[in-house]
Amino acid sequence: MEPMTKEISNISTEPIAFYDSTTVVLVTDADQLFDMDEERYYLLMNDLDLSGYTVDNFGDFVGYFDGNGYSIKNYTVNKILPNGVYFFGLFESSRGGVRDLHIADVSVTLYGSGDNVTVLYGGFSGHLSGDGIFDGSLSCSNVTLSGTITVVNATADVSMTSQGYDDGDPNGSPSLLYGDHYNCINYADISVQKGSITIPTFSETVTKNCKNYGNLFCESGIINVGFCENFGTVTVQNDLY
Repeated sequence: MEPMTKEISNISTEPIAFYDSTTVVLVTDADQLFDMDEERYYLLMNDLDLSGYTVDNFGDFVGYFDGNGYSIKNYTVNKILPNGVYFFGLFESSRGGVRDLHIADVSVTLYGSGDNVTVLYGGFSGHLSGDGIFDGSLSCSNVTLSGTITVVNATADVSMTSQGYDDGDPNGSPSLLYGDHYNCINYADISVQKGSITIPTFSETVTKNCKNYGNLFCESGIINVGFCENFGTVTVQNDLY
């Protein structure tokens, strides 16, 4: 079935001005998140409650996600992970843009059961995808994240928007996320045993008016809030970098 669309005028794409289509896909149901891998403009029409969904993520996102000031809430994952590389967030991968979206009341608890477990978490996506008109970048404007994220007995890289590992290779490069970030605010409390926490994300491009109010804890690794104004508690027990 073709997604419901409509023509609208006067879409403001500033400061993310790379998408000029006025045909939008109207998003009214959480099931629609499974089908967002085409380069389209997606407009959220109401809050989405993910309570009851037992998925690591909703797949790949490509395009422009306009949250329209609404929330996607109650993304919940509680898992024991064997050895491997895992991607968590609303989407496994993303490229394009997202604006005016509240990712609210997430509850993520991950336990590694082996000695070689890697977790990549971003509030919007676990990693960037590669080629396409958006060229492996994610720009974010007026995005917030709230809730709790806890990763134990695993190497974890956590950010509020997306990890910058192109095509999801944590051993590859670049590890920076390409895409401007404006007015992004983290309220989430984040704890990792080993790895890194970055608010809003590692970015090669413009980061402006971003803030952290969450409590951030890393037992061994690094916490980087240098890309934003920090109002939360930041604790690193052993800085390994």
